[in-house]
Amino acid sequence: MRYVCVNWQVLGLILIAGGSVLQAVYKDYFAFFGNDVNSTAIFVIIIGIICTILSFFGCCGAIKENHFMLITVIFIYRNII
Repeated sequence: MRYVCVNWQVLGLILIAGGSVLQAVYKDYFAFFGNDVNSTAIFVIIIGIICTILSFFGCCGAIKENHFMLITVIFIYRNII
């Protein structure tokens, strides 16, 4: 479970970085394309934050072997997928 959580955390951090780069580098193009691209970058950042937070709780549950926390994280992952 720990390695799965680490993979989700790395994915979340990559999504946060990618959304931030999209927001920062291509901000001049947002005026041309409208708000669709801007909202896409913000959506990617929000998904990255959610993945990072869930994986952190999953890692804490796996390290402390807390049954309730692990069941909660698995339930949330199952509902997302």
